[in-house]
Amino acid sequence: MLLVEDNAADIMLMEEVIAEVKDDHSLNLIPVLVMSTSSSPQDVVRSYQLHANCFVRKPHDLETFSRVVKAIDHYWLEIVTLPPNR
Repeated sequence: MLLVEDNAADIMLMEEVIAEVKDDHSLNLIPVLVMSTSSSPQDVVRSYQLHANCFVRKPHDLETFSRVVKAIDHYWLEIVTLPPNR
């Protein structure tokens, strides 16, 4: 699992990272999660156009952030069945 956090200053870098992972045959099965402070529908759509596997709105407070990270961990590492390593 690859968690990519967007940053307004580095939005192009985030897009490049996702594109590189999804274009590389040896990496493209790795789930890519985007965590963003943005609530812009365009940012959500762009992330999925780049084949991110999910888009999570980054909470502003530490308690909620911690809860969200634990939920991500639980979902992607305990519930989901991921493909085997190539």
